[in-house]
Amino acid sequence: MNSKSSVGLTEELLTNLINMTALEYHYRITFEKYYSLLNVKKVEDQAQRSYLYKKLATTRELLERTTNQRREVMSILQSLATEEANADMWCATKHAAVSMITAFEAWQVDLDNEVVADYYHKSVELFNMTVAEFLGFYPQPCSACFADALESQEELNDLMDNVGDADVAKSIAAVEKRAEEVFGGGYESLLGKGQNTENLSD
Repeated sequence: MNSKSSVGLTEELLTNLINMTALEYHYRITFEKYYSLLNVKKVEDQAQRSYLYKKLATTRELLERTTNQRREVMSILQSLATEEANADMWCATKHAAVSMITAFEAWQVDLDNEVVADYYHKSVELFNMTVAEFLGFYPQPCSACFADALESQEELNDLMDNVGDADVAKSIAAVEKRAEEVFGGGYESLLGKGQNTENLSD
């Protein structure tokens, strides 16, 4: 791992990126809604049109600010990359985040739908693999995604028993083992490609 980076900083920035990407996605949908009402459906009531023009302008400003902040956090993340990083994954990282977000929202419609749940977890894995290529190392799964992947409180308790040791090396090994189980074989191959586990506590 890049000596200038810490796992905690990378994880927090990735969580911020995911939320900024979700916000950008929803502001764009809202902007398109107001634009459609004004220019496609062509609402005729003047009071309503005036209201929609104001909301369109406000949403556009929010969208532009959010897009700029999303680009900024991606630049900060890129500054933490290793020599194994692939800058060509910039746009793919953004779209993989959107894919994961929308897959999660589809799952929220029916949390008992195992097919959709499985698809969401595959989207998480794809996002993490894309991020690993973008940064040149495989970050530990963000805490929210990691918790979502656990199937029960008992499983979480078992995991915490494994990582509760004061021995950092044992904790790291337990987290890596569970991440590999959750995110599949891609984790192990990308870990070997760019991440030095000895520096995880830096």
